[in-house]
Amino acid sequence: MSSKRSHLRGRLPEIQTTDSKMTCVGRQKMKLGSKPLI
Repeated sequence: MSSKRSHLRGRLPEIQTTDSKMTCVGRQKMKLGSKPLI
């Protein structure tokens, strides 16, 4: 059980980094999408 917990803990940082990257890409896309509209 404890070994599984450590595995999840090690994976958490990876998920957080991917999440931040996705949000960054989403923000860039929003900026690009808003530029042509203006």
